[in-house]
Amino acid sequence: SFTRAHRAAAAESTARADSRAAAAESFARAHSRAAAAESTARADSRAAAAESTARADSRAAAVESTARANSRAAAAESIARAHREQQRASQEHTESSSSRESIARACSRAAATERASREHAAEQQQQRASREHTEQQQQREHRESMQQSSSNREHCKSRQQSSSSRELREQTAEQQQLRAPQEHTAEQQQHSTARAHSRVAAAESTARADSRAAAAESTARAHSRAAAAESTARAHSRAAAAAESTARAHSRAAAAESTARAHSRAAAAESFTRAHREQQQQRASREHAAEQQRASREHRAAAAESFARAQRAAAAERVSREHTEQQQQRASREHTEQQQQRASREHAAEQQQRAWRERTEQQQRASREHAAEQQQQRASREYTAEQQQRTPREHTESSSSRGSTARARREQQQERALREHAESSSSR
Repeated sequence: SFTRAHRAAAAESTARADSRAAAAESFARAHSRAAAAESTARADSRAAAAESTARADSRAAAVESTARANSRAAAAESIARAHREQQRASQEHTESSSSRESIARACSRAAATERASREHAAEQQQQRASREHTEQQQQREHRESMQQSSSNREHCKSRQQSSSSRELREQTAEQQQLRAPQEHTAEQQQHSTARAHSRVAAAESTARADSRAAAAESTARAHSRAAAAESTARAHSRAAAAAESTARAHSRAAAAESTARAHSRAAAAESFTRAHREQQQQRASREHAAEQQRASREHRAAAAESFARAQRAAAAERVSREHTEQQQQRASREHTEQQQQRASREHAAEQQQRAWRERTEQQQRASREHAAEQQQQRASREYTAEQQQRTPREHTESSSSRGSTARARREQQQERALREHAESSSSR
Protein backbone atom coordinates (compact mmCIF):
# COMPACT_ATOMS: atom_id res chain seq x y z
CA SER A 1 0.00 0.00 0.00
CA PHE A 2 2.86 2.35 0.79
CA THR A 3 4.57 1.79 -2.60
CA ARG A 4 1.20 2.10 -4.34
CA ALA A 5 0.56 5.44 -2.65
CA HIS A 6 4.10 6.53 -3.43
CA ARG A 7 3.66 5.62 -7.09
CA ALA A 8 0.30 7.39 -7.25
CA ALA A 9 1.81 10.54 -5.72
CA ALA A 10 4.76 10.40 -8.14
CA ALA A 11 2.42 9.91 -11.11
CA GLU A 12 0.24 12.81 -9.92
CA SER A 13 3.29 15.09 -9.46
CA THR A 14 4.53 14.10 -12.95
CA ALA A 15 1.09 14.85 -14.40
CA ARG A 16 1.02 18.20 -12.64
CA ALA A 17 4.52 19.04 -13.96
CA ASP A 18 3.42 18.04 -17.47
CA SER A 19 0.31 20.20 -17.18
CA ARG A 20 2.41 23.16 -15.98
CA ALA A 21 4.83 22.67 -18.87
CA ALA A 22 1.91 22.48 -21.33
CA ALA A 23 0.40 25.62 -19.77
CA ALA A 24 3.74 27.44 -20.03
CA GLU A 25 4.12 26.33 -23.63
CA SER A 26 0.57 27.45 -24.49
CA PHE A 27 1.24 30.77 -22.75
CA ALA A 28 4.46 31.20 -24.77
CA ARG A 29 2.56 30.40 -27.96
CA ALA A 30 -0.16 32.90 -27.06
CA HIS A 31 2.48 35.52 -26.25
CA SER A 32 4.24 34.92 -29.60
CA ARG A 33 0.86 35.13 -31.41
CA ALA A 34 0.12 38.42 -29.65
CA ALA A 35 3.57 39.77 -30.57
CA ALA A 36 3.09 38.66 -34.19
CA ALA A 37 -0.35 40.28 -34.29
CA GLU A 38 1.05 43.48 -32.82
CA SER A 39 3.93 43.54 -35.32
CA THR A 40 1.41 42.90 -38.15
CA ALA A 41 -0.78 45.74 -36.88
CA ARG A 42 2.29 48.00 -36.67
CA ALA A 43 3.30 47.10 -40.23
CA ASP A 44 -0.29 47.69 -41.41
CA SER A 45 -0.35 51.10 -39.72
CA ARG A 46 3.00 52.01 -41.29
CA ALA A 47 1.78 50.89 -44.74
CA ALA A 48 -1.45 52.85 -44.27
CA ALA A 49 0.50 55.95 -43.21
CA ALA A 50 2.84 55.60 -46.18
CA GLU A 51 -0.10 55.10 -48.53
CA SER A 52 -1.89 58.16 -47.13
CA THR A 53 1.30 60.21 -47.43
CA ALA A 54 1.73 59.04 -51.04
CA ARG A 55 -1.90 59.91 -51.79
CA ALA A 56 -1.45 63.36 -50.24
CA ASP A 57 1.75 63.90 -52.25
CA SER A 58 0.05 62.79 -55.46
CA ARG A 59 -2.90 65.10 -54.74
CA ALA A 60 -0.53 68.00 -54.08
CA ALA A 61 1.39 67.23 -57.30
CA ALA A 62 -1.86 67.03 -59.27
CA VAL A 63 -3.05 70.32 -57.79
CA GLU A 64 0.28 71.95 -58.53
CA SER A 65 0.36 70.65 -62.13
CA THR A 66 -3.24 71.82 -62.64
CA ALA A 67 -2.32 75.22 -61.27
CA ARG A 68 0.69 75.42 -63.58
CA ALA A 69 -1.44 74.44 -66.61
CA ASN A 70 -4.09 76.98 -65.66
CA SER A 71 -1.48 79.67 -65.18
CA ARG A 72 0.07 78.88 -68.58
CA ALA A 73 -3.35 78.97 -70.26
CA ALA A 74 -4.20 82.22 -68.49
CA ALA A 75 -0.88 83.73 -69.51
CA ALA A 76 -1.40 82.73 -73.16
CA GLU A 77 -4.94 84.08 -73.13
CA SER A 78 -3.86 87.33 -71.49
CA ILE A 79 -1.05 87.73 -74.04
CA ALA A 80 -3.45 87.21 -76.96
CA ARG A 81 -6.00 89.57 -75.42
CA ALA A 82 -3.31 92.11 -74.74
CA HIS A 83 -2.08 91.85 -78.32
CA ARG A 84 -5.59 92.48 -79.61
CA GLU A 85 -6.08 95.36 -77.22
CA GLN A 86 -2.70 96.73 -78.20
CA GLN A 87 -3.74 96.76 -81.87
CA ARG A 88 -7.06 98.37 -80.99
CA ALA A 89 -5.32 100.91 -78.77
CA SER A 90 -2.81 101.71 -81.52
CA GLN A 91 -5.69 102.34 -83.92
CA GLU A 92 -7.43 104.52 -81.37
CA HIS A 93 -4.23 106.35 -80.72
CA THR A 94 -3.70 107.08 -84.43
CA GLU A 95 -7.31 108.19 -84.77
CA SER A 96 -7.31 110.29 -81.63
CA SER A 97 -6.29 113.92 -82.04
CA SER A 98 -5.68 114.89 -78.44
CA SER A 99 -2.42 113.20 -77.43
CA ARG A 100 -2.28 114.93 -74.06
CA GLU A 101 -5.64 113.61 -72.94
CA SER A 102 -4.73 110.04 -74.07
CA ILE A 103 -1.41 110.24 -72.19
CA ALA A 104 -3.16 111.39 -69.00
CA ARG A 105 -5.78 108.66 -69.37
CA ALA A 106 -3.09 106.02 -69.92
CA CYS A 107 -1.20 107.21 -66.84
CA SER A 108 -4.29 106.94 -64.68
CA ARG A 109 -5.07 103.48 -66.06
CA ALA A 110 -1.50 102.34 -65.43
CA ALA A 111 -1.69 103.55 -61.83
CA ALA A 112 -5.01 101.77 -61.33
CA THR A 113 -3.63 98.60 -62.93
CA GLU A 114 -0.55 98.66 -60.72
CA ARG A 115 -2.70 99.18 -57.63
CA ALA A 116 -5.01 96.30 -58.61
CA SER A 117 -2.06 94.01 -59.34
CA ARG A 118 -0.56 94.84 -55.94
CA GLU A 119 -3.84 94.09 -54.19
CA HIS A 120 -4.25 90.86 -56.14
CA ALA A 121 -0.70 89.76 -55.25
CA ALA A 122 -1.36 90.51 -51.57
CA GLU A 123 -4.57 88.43 -51.68
CA GLN A 124 -2.74 85.54 -53.36
CA GLN A 125 0.00 85.65 -50.70
CA GLN A 126 -2.63 85.60 -47.92
CA GLN A 127 -4.41 82.63 -49.51
CA ARG A 128 -1.12 80.78 -49.96
CA ALA A 129 -0.16 81.44 -46.34
CA SER A 130 -3.56 80.18 -45.11
CA ARG A 131 -3.25 77.01 -47.24
CA GLU A 132 0.25 76.33 -45.91
CA HIS A 133 -0.96 76.90 -42.33
CA THR A 134 -3.85 74.42 -42.75
CA GLU A 135 -1.56 71.83 -44.34
CA GLN A 136 0.97 72.17 -41.51
CA GLN A 137 -1.81 71.79 -38.90
CA GLN A 138 -3.16 68.66 -40.62
CA GLN A 139 0.31 67.13 -40.86
CA ARG A 140 0.97 67.92 -37.18
CA GLU A 141 -2.36 66.32 -36.13
CA HIS A 142 -1.60 63.23 -38.24
CA ARG A 143 1.86 62.87 -36.68
CA GLU A 144 0.43 63.30 -33.16
CA SER A 145 -2.22 60.65 -33.79
CA MET A 146 0.40 58.22 -35.13
CA GLN A 147 2.67 58.89 -32.13
CA GLN A 148 -0.25 58.35 -29.73
CA SER A 149 -1.20 55.05 -31.36
CA SER A 150 2.43 53.84 -31.26
CA SER A 151 2.73 54.84 -27.56
CA ASN A 152 -0.54 52.94 -26.80
CA ARG A 153 0.79 49.86 -28.55
CA GLU A 154 4.09 50.07 -26.65
CA HIS A 155 2.18 50.44 -23.36
CA CYS A 156 0.09 47.35 -24.12
CA LYS A 157 3.19 45.42 -25.05
CA SER A 158 4.98 46.43 -21.83
CA ARG A 159 1.92 45.38 -19.77
CA GLN A 160 1.80 42.01 -21.52
CA GLN A 161 5.50 41.48 -20.94
CA SER A 162 5.18 42.39 -17.25
CA SER A 163 2.20 39.99 -16.86
CA SER A 164 4.08 37.19 -18.64
CA SER A 165 7.17 37.74 -16.46
CA ARG A 166 4.95 37.72 -13.33
CA GLU A 167 3.34 34.42 -14.43
CA LEU A 168 6.74 32.87 -15.07
CA ARG A 169 7.96 33.97 -11.60
CA GLU A 170 4.82 32.52 -9.99
CA GLN A 171 5.24 29.25 -11.87
CA THR A 172 8.89 28.94 -10.83
CA ALA A 173 7.91 29.70 -7.22
CA GLU A 174 5.17 27.06 -7.38
CA GLN A 175 7.56 24.52 -8.85
CA GLN A 176 10.07 25.22 -6.10
CA GLN A 177 7.32 24.98 -3.47
CA LEU A 178 6.07 21.72 -4.98
CA ARG A 179 9.57 20.30 -5.29
CA ALA A 180 10.26 20.97 -1.62
CA PRO A 181 7.11 19.14 -0.37
CA GLN A 182 7.79 16.25 -2.72
CA GLU A 183 11.28 15.82 -1.32
CA HIS A 184 9.91 16.08 2.20
CA THR A 185 7.21 13.49 1.47
CA ALA A 186 9.80 11.20 -0.11
CA GLU A 187 11.76 11.33 3.13
CA GLN A 188 8.71 11.05 5.43
CA GLN A 189 6.72 8.45 3.46
CA GLN A 190 8.27 5.64 5.52
CA HIS A 191 6.72 7.06 8.71
CA SER A 192 3.08 7.90 7.82
CA THR A 193 0.96 7.05 4.77
CA ALA A 194 -1.98 9.11 5.93
CA ARG A 195 0.10 12.30 6.05
CA ALA A 196 1.26 11.66 2.45
CA HIS A 197 -2.35 11.29 1.25
CA SER A 198 -3.29 14.58 2.90
CA ARG A 199 -0.36 16.37 1.29
CA VAL A 200 -1.34 14.94 -2.12
CA ALA A 201 -4.91 16.23 -1.65
CA ALA A 202 -3.57 19.67 -0.66
CA ALA A 203 -1.30 19.75 -3.74
CA GLU A 204 -4.23 18.82 -5.98
CA SER A 205 -6.35 21.62 -4.54
CA THR A 206 -3.41 24.06 -5.02
CA ALA A 207 -3.04 22.94 -8.66
CA ARG A 208 -6.74 23.43 -9.25
CA ALA A 209 -6.55 26.91 -7.76
CA ASP A 210 -3.52 27.66 -9.98
CA SER A 211 -5.38 26.48 -13.07
CA ARG A 212 -8.38 28.63 -12.14
CA ALA A 213 -6.10 31.68 -11.66
CA ALA A 214 -4.37 31.01 -14.99
CA ALA A 215 -7.75 30.75 -16.75
CA ALA A 216 -8.88 34.04 -15.16
CA GLU A 217 -5.67 35.77 -16.16
CA SER A 218 -5.90 34.43 -19.74
CA THR A 219 -9.49 35.74 -19.88
CA ALA A 220 -8.27 39.15 -18.69
CA ARG A 221 -5.53 39.12 -21.31
CA ALA A 222 -8.07 38.29 -24.03
CA HIS A 223 -10.23 41.20 -22.84
CA SER A 224 -7.19 43.54 -22.93
CA ARG A 225 -6.31 42.37 -26.46
CA ALA A 226 -9.89 43.02 -27.59
CA ALA A 227 -9.72 46.52 -26.07
CA ALA A 228 -6.41 47.18 -27.85
CA ALA A 229 -7.90 46.02 -31.17
CA GLU A 230 -10.90 48.29 -30.61
CA SER A 231 -8.60 51.27 -29.86
CA THR A 232 -6.57 50.48 -33.00
CA ALA A 233 -9.78 50.42 -35.07
CA ARG A 234 -10.77 53.77 -33.55
CA ALA A 235 -7.35 55.22 -34.44
CA HIS A 236 -7.74 53.97 -38.03
CA SER A 237 -11.18 55.57 -38.25
CA ARG A 238 -9.77 58.84 -36.92
CA ALA A 239 -6.97 58.72 -39.52
CA ALA A 240 -9.53 58.07 -42.29
CA ALA A 241 -11.65 61.02 -41.09
CA ALA A 242 -8.54 63.25 -41.00
CA ALA A 243 -7.62 62.18 -44.53
CA GLU A 244 -11.16 62.91 -45.72
CA SER A 245 -11.11 66.36 -44.09
CA THR A 246 -7.70 67.01 -45.70
CA ALA A 247 -9.13 66.08 -49.11
CA ARG A 248 -12.08 68.44 -48.53
CA ALA A 249 -9.68 71.23 -47.55
CA HIS A 250 -7.63 70.56 -50.70
CA SER A 251 -10.76 70.75 -52.86
CA ARG A 252 -11.77 74.04 -51.20
CA ALA A 253 -8.30 75.43 -51.74
CA ALA A 254 -8.39 74.38 -55.42
CA ALA A 255 -11.76 76.12 -55.89
CA ALA A 256 -10.43 79.28 -54.23
CA GLU A 257 -7.32 79.13 -56.37
CA SER A 258 -9.38 78.77 -59.60
CA THR A 259 -11.46 81.83 -58.58
CA ALA A 260 -8.28 83.75 -57.87
CA ARG A 261 -6.92 82.72 -61.27
CA ALA A 262 -10.04 84.08 -63.00
CA HIS A 263 -9.64 87.36 -61.15
CA SER A 264 -5.95 87.44 -62.03
CA ARG A 265 -6.76 86.89 -65.72
CA ALA A 266 -9.15 89.85 -65.74
CA ALA A 267 -6.63 92.01 -63.91
CA ALA A 268 -3.86 90.92 -66.30
CA ALA A 269 -5.93 91.91 -69.34
CA GLU A 270 -6.59 95.35 -67.91
CA SER A 271 -2.99 95.75 -66.88
CA PHE A 272 -1.87 94.80 -70.41
CA THR A 273 -3.99 97.55 -71.99
CA ARG A 274 -2.61 100.06 -69.54
CA ALA A 275 0.87 98.77 -70.15
CA HIS A 276 0.43 99.23 -73.92
CA ARG A 277 -0.60 102.85 -73.46
CA GLU A 278 2.29 103.37 -71.10
CA GLN A 279 4.64 101.82 -73.65
CA GLN A 280 3.49 104.29 -76.31
CA GLN A 281 4.00 107.17 -73.92
CA GLN A 282 7.38 105.82 -72.95
CA ARG A 283 8.31 105.44 -76.63
CA ALA A 284 7.54 109.10 -77.26
CA SER A 285 9.48 110.13 -74.19
CA ARG A 286 12.36 107.84 -75.20
CA GLU A 287 12.54 109.42 -78.66
CA HIS A 288 12.71 112.87 -77.10
CA ALA A 289 15.34 111.69 -74.66
CA ALA A 290 17.28 110.07 -77.53
CA GLU A 291 17.40 113.36 -79.41
CA GLN A 292 18.67 115.11 -76.29
CA GLN A 293 21.24 112.37 -75.70
CA ARG A 294 22.41 112.58 -79.33
CA ALA A 295 23.02 116.33 -78.98
CA SER A 296 24.80 115.82 -75.66
CA ARG A 297 26.90 113.01 -77.14
CA GLU A 298 28.01 115.22 -80.03
CA HIS A 299 28.95 117.94 -77.57
CA ARG A 300 30.83 115.45 -75.40
CA ALA A 301 32.60 113.98 -78.46
CA ALA A 302 33.86 117.43 -79.48
CA ALA A 303 35.05 118.12 -75.95
CA ALA A 304 36.70 114.71 -75.75
CA GLU A 305 38.47 115.22 -79.07
CA SER A 306 39.92 118.56 -77.95
CA PHE A 307 40.94 117.02 -74.63
CA ALA A 308 42.59 114.06 -76.43
CA ARG A 309 44.48 116.45 -78.70
CA ALA A 310 45.81 118.32 -75.67
CA GLN A 311 46.73 115.03 -73.98
CA ARG A 312 48.60 113.84 -77.09
CA ALA A 313 50.63 117.07 -77.20
CA ALA A 314 51.45 116.76 -73.49
CA ALA A 315 52.39 113.09 -73.97
CA ALA A 316 54.73 113.94 -76.87
CA GLU A 317 56.42 116.60 -74.78
CA ARG A 318 56.73 114.18 -71.86
CA VAL A 319 58.23 111.49 -74.12
CA SER A 320 60.86 113.86 -75.49
CA ARG A 321 61.76 115.03 -71.99
CA GLU A 322 62.05 111.45 -70.75
CA HIS A 323 64.23 110.54 -73.76
CA THR A 324 66.69 113.35 -73.04
CA GLU A 325 66.78 112.43 -69.33
CA GLN A 326 67.44 108.78 -70.18
CA GLN A 327 70.33 109.74 -72.51
CA GLN A 328 71.88 111.93 -69.80
CA GLN A 329 71.51 109.17 -67.20
CA ARG A 330 73.05 106.61 -69.57
CA ALA A 331 76.07 108.86 -70.25
CA SER A 332 76.63 109.51 -66.54
CA ARG A 333 76.34 105.77 -65.74
CA GLU A 334 78.87 104.84 -68.45
CA HIS A 335 81.34 107.49 -67.16
CA THR A 336 81.06 106.26 -63.54
CA GLU A 337 81.44 102.61 -64.65
CA GLN A 338 84.60 103.43 -66.61
CA GLN A 339 86.09 105.25 -63.61
CA GLN A 340 85.23 102.34 -61.29
CA GLN A 341 86.79 99.78 -63.68
CA ARG A 342 90.01 101.84 -63.99
CA ALA A 343 90.29 102.19 -60.20
CA SER A 344 89.68 98.47 -59.71
CA ARG A 345 92.34 97.54 -62.29
CA GLU A 346 94.91 99.83 -60.62
CA HIS A 347 94.08 98.40 -57.18
CA ALA A 348 94.45 94.83 -58.46
CA ALA A 349 97.85 95.62 -60.03
CA GLU A 350 99.10 97.13 -56.75
CA GLN A 351 97.92 94.09 -54.78
CA GLN A 352 99.70 91.71 -57.20
CA GLN A 353 102.97 93.64 -56.94
CA ARG A 354 102.80 93.68 -53.13
CA ALA A 355 102.09 89.95 -53.02
CA TRP A 356 105.02 89.23 -55.37
CA ARG A 357 107.37 91.26 -53.15
CA GLU A 358 106.17 89.47 -50.02
CA ARG A 359 106.62 86.05 -51.62
CA THR A 360 110.21 86.87 -52.72
CA GLU A 361 111.01 88.13 -49.20
CA GLN A 362 109.63 84.96 -47.63
CA GLN A 363 111.59 82.77 -50.03
CA GLN A 364 114.84 84.66 -49.24
CA ARG A 365 114.20 84.43 -45.51
CA ALA A 366 113.44 80.70 -45.77
CA SER A 367 116.69 80.12 -47.75
CA ARG A 368 118.69 82.03 -45.10
CA GLU A 369 117.11 80.01 -42.30
CA HIS A 370 117.82 76.80 -44.14
CA ALA A 371 121.52 77.74 -44.57
CA ALA A 372 121.76 78.62 -40.86
CA GLU A 373 120.22 75.26 -39.93
CA GLN A 374 122.71 73.44 -42.14
CA GLN A 375 125.61 75.30 -40.50
CA GLN A 376 124.28 74.42 -37.04
CA GLN A 377 123.93 70.77 -37.99
CA ARG A 378 127.52 70.74 -39.35
CA ALA A 379 128.81 72.32 -36.14
CA SER A 380 126.88 69.84 -34.02
CA ARG A 381 128.30 66.93 -35.98
CA GLU A 382 131.84 68.25 -35.52
CA TYR A 383 131.20 68.78 -31.82
CA THR A 384 129.86 65.27 -31.42
CA ALA A 385 132.92 63.87 -33.18
CA GLU A 386 135.21 65.78 -30.80
CA GLN A 387 133.26 64.71 -27.72
CA GLN A 388 133.18 61.00 -28.54
CA GLN A 389 136.57 60.64 -26.81
CA ARG A 390 135.22 61.91 -23.45
CA THR A 391 133.55 59.84 -20.72
CA PRO A 392 130.10 58.40 -21.37
CA ARG A 393 128.54 60.59 -18.69
CA GLU A 394 129.90 63.82 -20.02
CA HIS A 395 129.00 62.72 -23.49
CA THR A 396 125.39 62.09 -22.53
CA GLU A 397 125.14 65.38 -20.61
CA SER A 398 126.64 67.37 -23.46
CA SER A 399 124.47 65.60 -26.05
CA SER A 400 121.31 66.25 -24.00
CA SER A 401 122.25 69.93 -23.53
CA ARG A 402 123.00 70.28 -27.20
CA GLY A 403 119.75 68.55 -28.12
CA SER A 404 117.72 70.83 -25.83
CA THR A 405 119.55 73.88 -27.24
CA ALA A 406 118.90 72.78 -30.81
CA ARG A 407 115.26 72.03 -29.99
CA ALA A 408 114.77 75.45 -28.41
CA ARG A 409 116.42 77.12 -31.40
CA ARG A 410 114.20 75.20 -33.82
CA GLU A 411 111.07 76.17 -31.84
CA GLN A 412 112.14 79.84 -31.89
CA GLN A 413 112.73 79.69 -35.65
CA GLN A 414 109.32 78.06 -36.20
CA GLU A 415 107.57 80.70 -34.09
CA ARG A 416 109.37 83.47 -35.99
CA ALA A 417 108.39 81.91 -39.34
CA LEU A 418 104.75 81.62 -38.24
CA ARG A 419 104.66 85.25 -37.06
CA GLU A 420 106.15 86.46 -40.33
CA HIS A 421 103.73 84.37 -42.34
CA ALA A 422 100.78 85.75 -40.36
CA GLU A 423 102.02 89.33 -40.77
CA SER A 424 102.49 88.87 -44.50
CA SER A 425 99.05 87.35 -44.94
CA SER A 426 97.42 90.14 -42.91
CA SER A 427 99.29 92.80 -44.92
CA ARG A 428 98.19 91.14 -48.16
